[in-house]
Amino acid sequence: MQRQPARIPNPELSLGPIFQDIRDTFQISWTPWIFEELGEIPEYVRIAWSELKPVASTAQFFRAAETLYCNAMDDTADMYSPSYGVGDLQQLGVALDDLSEVRIALTALLFGGAQALLAVEALRLGIGGQVPGRPRPEYWPRSRTTWNTELIPRVDVNAAGQIVRRVFAEARRVLSFAQEPLSLGVIGQFPRYLRIAWADVKSLLTTDEFAASVNDMISEAEQLATNLPRQIAVTPECLMKAGLTERELHRVREILKASEDRLANELMLTALLRYPLGSLRGGF
Repeated sequence: MQRQPARIPNPELSLGPIFQDIRDTFQISWTPWIFEELGEIPEYVRIAWSELKPVASTAQFFRAAETLYCNAMDDTADMYSPSYGVGDLQQLGVALDDLSEVRIALTALLFGGAQALLAVEALRLGIGGQVPGRPRPEYWPRSRTTWNTELIPRVDVNAAGQIVRRVFAEARRVLSFAQEPLSLGVIGQFPRYLRIAWADVKSLLTTDEFAASVNDMISEAEQLATNLPRQIAVTPECLMKAGLTERELHRVREILKASEDRLANELMLTALLRYPLGSLRGGF
């Protein structure tokens, strides 16, 4: 018998504690933007997270996200030969300690982005009428990491100079994003670094090879989501029995469909930006 998430009427539901729980469970210091966008339908976020959390707390979920990360790094190594490295960036005046912080921040973004994409694919399967996850649960808790202590530095766009604003605008146009990617925001602290990094990767973002990597990332995330160690009851039937309306479900479908492509693009872009700083193939 299919489980049904319980509906707790709460017209003034605050998502702050849920967002904090997402950060704690994913072991990251920021809330993935997809959950903030889904916050347009607060009850959906509450129900979806109540179903996702037991899965996201498992070692199997962590390993599935790590698989996405490793695939992103493998695809990056296959398609990209950087024209710069750590030594070149030091010659631009970027200190080694600053480069270490950028490396850590980009890896943290990969860590969080892979988990967000996996979660979105599970939710997207659910809203499409499937019940992702194995019917007979078998899992164990994930280990603690220190990624939640890593803050993601971002340049203040309003105070940024012409180089940063121009690169951000071009990135939004090329990627069809409403906002600049978080990974470029990290590098934006160092305008000259940002300029050469963006010049190095922007032509790749419009190639068939990059598009294929993005599509493969989405397909892999979907396959991994179907095999998560516990079922996630977020089908339309479950959600409507919990009180959500057809209009709300339609909006959830729109947000989830639009988000998978952006998340996969962000993951691959972050991998491209991370790669010249030293490969990290072995996992988180």
